[in-house]
Amino acid sequence: MAAGAAQKTKDLQLGEKHGSEEKSFKMGPQDMLRLREFTEDFNREALLKLPQEFLQKLKEPFVGRDEEALVAALALITGEHVIFIGPPGTAKSAVAVRASKLIKAKYFEIHLDRHMEKEELLGGRNIEKLKLGEMARIMKNMLPEAEIAFIDEFFAGRGGVLVVLNPLLNERKIRDSGKIINTHILSVFGATNEIPDVDEKLDAVYARFLFRQYVGPVDFNKQDEMISKAQKGRQAKRIQRALAAMYANFVSKNLSDIDETDVVKWVAANKYDLLGLFLERGFNAEASRSAIESYLDTDVRSVMSVDQLKFLGQLLTEVDTSKIHEKMLLLFEKMRDKIKIDLYDRTKGMVPDAVKAMALLNYKRIIRNEGKIIAEEEDLLALQYIAPIQKEDFKKVRDFLANELNTTQKYVDTIAELAQNLQDSRGELKLKQIPDLIQLLNDLDTGKDNVGKLMAQSGSEIVVAAGKNFKKESDELRKEIIEEFKVHMEKQDWDTNPNDIATTKNLFHELRITLAPKFEQTAKASNDPEEIIRARSTRLQILDLLLFIKDKNEKTLKDREERLKQEEIKRQEELAKLARPEPDQSKGTTTQGQ
Repeated sequence: MAAGAAQKTKDLQLGEKHGSEEKSFKMGPQDMLRLREFTEDFNREALLKLPQEFLQKLKEPFVGRDEEALVAALALITGEHVIFIGPPGTAKSAVAVRASKLIKAKYFEIHLDRHMEKEELLGGRNIEKLKLGEMARIMKNMLPEAEIAFIDEFFAGRGGVLVVLNPLLNERKIRDSGKIINTHILSVFGATNEIPDVDEKLDAVYARFLFRQYVGPVDFNKQDEMISKAQKGRQAKRIQRALAAMYANFVSKNLSDIDETDVVKWVAANKYDLLGLFLERGFNAEASRSAIESYLDTDVRSVMSVDQLKFLGQLLTEVDTSKIHEKMLLLFEKMRDKIKIDLYDRTKGMVPDAVKAMALLNYKRIIRNEGKIIAEEEDLLALQYIAPIQKEDFKKVRDFLANELNTTQKYVDTIAELAQNLQDSRGELKLKQIPDLIQLLNDLDTGKDNVGKLMAQSGSEIVVAAGKNFKKESDELRKEIIEEFKVHMEKQDWDTNPNDIATTKNLFHELRITLAPKFEQTAKASNDPEEIIRARSTRLQILDLLLFIKDKNEKTLKDREERLKQEEIKRQEELAKLARPEPDQSKGTTTQGQ
C-alpha cells in the first residue's frame, strides 16, 4: 500500500509538473501582441517577392555566375547545402559572402587541411570553466554560431573534423566531448578544386550536399566585362583602407574596433567633403570620385532577414507540383536507364523541395497565375544541380534534361533555329520563282503559328520576347517577298506567254483569297500593337500589288486590243489590196507599139 501510495503521489507530482508546463506554453494577450509585431513583415504577399529579388541582387556584381547564384538561392530557400567544384579564383566564396550579407546572416569561413583540428571549427577550450570541471568552449564567431558557413577544400578535412561536419550537415548538430551542440546553420557552402576518389566516409559527407555545381572560368566573350568589374572591385578595396583610417580618426578609435558598416554610412554622408579633401591633397579628381563611388557600391543592403528566409519554408508547402509529378518520376527512371545515374532514395525525397524552390523564384509566373505557386516542367531543371556526382556528369545531366524537358531554353533554341531559316531564305530570295515564293509565304505562316504555340505553352517572358522578334522578322521577310512578286510581274509577258498568265492567276488568287483576309484577321485578333501595325501595312502592300496586277492586266488587255486592232487594219488593207484588179499589161504594150 505504501509503495502504491508513493507511486500515486509521484504520478500526481509528475502530472502537476506536466500541467504547469502546459500552462506555461499558453500565450496571453501580451504574448500575441509581441508575436504579431515579430511577424509583421512575414505576410504572404511580401514574402512572395523576396526570392526573386534576392536572386537578382545575389548575381548582380558577378559576371557569368548566374547559375552559381541560382544554386545558392535554392540551397538557402530549401535549407539544404551546396558544394561548388572548380578551380581557385572562380568566385565560390564571393557568392557565399554576398548571400550572407543579403540576409544579414552570421558568416563563418575556413580553409580545411589535413592537419586541422576541430578546435579551429568549434573554438578553444574555456580555461576558466575547465578549472571548474566543466567542458566548454569559447564559440564566439565560430562555426556553431554561424548561419552560413563557407568551408573551402572541404574534402581535405580528416578525423575529428569529419566527425564535426557530418552531423552538422545532417542534423544541424555538433557532437563534442559527449555534448550535443545545436547550431544556427542555415546552409553550408562547401568548395573543392576537384572531387576526390571518395571512400565510404567521404561519400557519406558528400551525399549531404543536395546541390552540386561545377564552377569553371568565365566564358571568353564575357572576360572583358569580368575584368572591368574586377578592377572596379580592387579600386574599392584600395580606397577602403584610406577611408577606414580616416573614419577611425574621426571617431577616435583603433582600426580594429570599428565596424565596416559604420564606415560605409560615414562615407555616404560625407562623400563630397571627402572628395574635396582628396583634391586638396593633390589626388586626381576623376580617379578619386570613381574610387569613392566604387567603395559605396560594395555596400550590400539586405533584401530580407534570416527570419523571413525561414518563413519562406511555409510558402514551399503551398507549391502545386501536380502538373510535373509524373514527369519527375519518369525522369528518375530515364536517368538510371539512359545515363546510368541513380539517385539515392533520400535524395529523391528531397528533389520536390528543390523543384518548389525553383517555382518560388519565378515571381512573374506567380503573378500570372493570380498568386498561385504552380511548378512547371522547366522547374525540373533543378535536377541538373542535384544529380551529378563526378565532373563529367554535369554535362551529361544537362544534355539529358535538355532533351527530355520543354524548357525556356529549349523553346528559345527552337525559335532561334526557325529565325535562322528566315535568314537563309532571305539570302536566296532573288533566286526563287513565283511558285517557290508562294510556298515560302505558306511556310512563314506555318512558322508563325508554331512560334505562337510555343509562346502560349511556355508563358516565359524570354520566350515571348524571342517569339515577338521572330514574328517581326517573318513579317519583314513577307514584305520583301511581296516586293519580289512585283519585280517578277514587271518582267512577265502576259500577252504571249501562257505560263506567265497561269502563274499570275495563281498568285492573284493566293493574294486576294488567302493572304489579304488573313492579315485583316490578324490585325483584328492580335493584342500586340506592333503586330497590328505590321499586319495592316502588309495588307495594304498586298492590295497595292493586286492593283498593280489589275492595272497591268488592263493595260495588257488594252495593248492587246490595240495590237489586234492594228493587226486587223493591216489585214484588211492586205485583203483590199488583193481584191483590187491588176493593170492590163498587154494592152499597154500594144498601144505603145502603135
